Amino acid sequence: MLKILKVEHEVKNRLALFDLKKELLAEVAIRAISQKRNAVSNHPVNAAGTFAYHEGVRSMRDLFVDGATWTKLVENGIEYIENSDKKLRVIYQNVDYACNSSHDPQPLTKRGGSAKSKAISSNQVDLFGRESTNPNVWVICVSEKDGVVNAELSKPTQILENGEFSQFKERIFILEKHDMNGPSPTKGSSDSESTYDDDVKISFKG
Repeated sequence: MLKILKVEHEVKNRLALFDLKKELLAEVAIRAISQKRNAVSNHPVNAAGTFAYHEGVRSMRDLFVDGATWTKLVENGIEYIENSDKKLRVIYQNVDYACNSSHDPQPLTKRGGSAKSKAISSNQVDLFGRESTNPNVWVICVSEKDGVVNAELSKPTQILENGEFSQFKERIFILEKHDMNGPSPTKGSSDSESTYDDDVKISFKG
């Protein structure tokens, strides 16, 4: 059954189990969309999404990778951060719409569908349910429309051959309806001042 977490203390408590912080995940989304907004009409048509993806990957590494708890990983063309102790991997994905309880986020591009499908379908067991051999893969799903940004950290259980997520086990809402023209929700936080350094789709089979 799908579990959706929205309440502040539940979100933070859940993320603490992963050695992640809500404020830093929100900062990843904001930095990614800030780069997306640098695309202009003379850029290639896919520039906005590419800018967001590149900055999203860089930001999650800059903000979390410390060489101990979280490390950088590239495997089969997929860009991760990895927590080997917790058997967790995280990837960045631009999606159509995040933080909508009635709609599963879907990747805006289908690149890497096969590799991502294998990466996600390979394990995705309950984090603390039983010993796992392969890492669980979570996705930072970020969407933006008219300057409004939404972001969630979610665990897909299946990725179809066409690159779409078909199922999710858990969705953790990180940033809802943030106006890029307003103040950053993490401004003033010492965590948000840390330095920071696709598209992913996931589908699982059972």
